[in-house]
Amino acid sequence: MTRPLVIGIGNPYRHDDGLGPALIERLRLAGEDRLEIVEETGEPAALVQRWSGHGCVLLVDAVDSGGLPGGLHRFDCQRGSWRAGPPPAVLSTHGSGIVEAVELGRALDRLPDQLVFFGIEVEDTSDGVGLSPKVSVALDSLVRELPGIASALATPATRATPATRATPLPCQEAQS
Repeated sequence: MTRPLVIGIGNPYRHDDGLGPALIERLRLAGEDRLEIVEETGEPAALVQRWSGHGCVLLVDAVDSGGLPGGLHRFDCQRGSWRAGPPPAVLSTHGSGIVEAVELGRALDRLPDQLVFFGIEVEDTSDGVGLSPKVSVALDSLVRELPGIASALATPATRATPATRATPLPCQEAQS
């Protein structure tokens, strides 16, 4: 069985949009070995290719839905409807990516059994490096919790129970 896959998405040269690459760096520095961790830019075909063959995938990206900077969103891509949901700009700071990747994966029958998106609200996506303080604090919290969340989702006996969908993080499901 493969380890849960965490895909950090973003551009490290646009401040808070570098959240995904920062996540990957922090997980590596923490010595996290229970997860397979990779960085992607968010290009749909590359995301589908990357998650193919994995049973549990967690996507992490910056979002800009007008919420408070550092706010965390969680969306179960298997249970939610992207088509009826928020536009891509709400789910990502990229022009295309996650929504299109999920729909492409669905059309090609290449979605993992568990596909969960985590998005942290941005404060600054101007050119430059480094995360804003509120986004950095939210990311630290997610880094601490992500291995446990992935483990619970990847365990077939527990993933179907409602309790495994809840996390101690201040998450909210994207509204559809």
